[in-house]
Amino acid sequence: AAFAWTDLSDWDFEGAERNFKQAIALNPNLPVARVWYAQFLGAMRRFDEAFVQAERARQLVPLEVAALSHAALPYWQSGNVTEFERRIQEIADLDPGYWFGYHLAALAHLQRGKYEQAIAALQRSILLREANPTGPGSPYGEGRSLQVLLEYYRGHAPHGQFFTREVEYFGAGIAYPF
Repeated sequence: AAFAWTDLSDWDFEGAERNFKQAIALNPNLPVARVWYAQFLGAMRRFDEAFVQAERARQLVPLEVAALSHAALPYWQSGNVTEFERRIQEIADLDPGYWFGYHLAALAHLQRGKYEQAIAALQRSILLREANPTGPGSPYGEGRSLQVLLEYYRGHAPHGQFFTREVEYFGAGIAYPF
């Protein structure tokens, strides 16, 4: 599945799909391969296939909020807000303090034009994330770090449904998760 992400960074969509399928063939019970493949299929606007992969991931890890969160994303990509909200509620029922669940809720609120609720959900997400920076879904692992971040990018937008847009940007930042 990791090879598929490498292919995506090279804009090799055929290679990515081939590697996702190979990862699933090698281990049909690997949830991360199913979740990532579902997101890829959603970005390619192949929603019926994405939903099959997302549902299989849900069956494999029905109590893992990080996997369930990512398995919910194809419903957001498809514009099926009602199902997306149902999936978010399922995550909230499992772990009401999971920060990424509030991030997803903000996306749903934005799709419905509920901007104040979206802002509130994002604020709650940030507070929960700051309170538990090494919890589920954390890119920082255990411990503290200082990161100086610089990024320049020119080309197709690297994020899901925006693959077709051309962008150019420079970003800078400092992160101190604690």
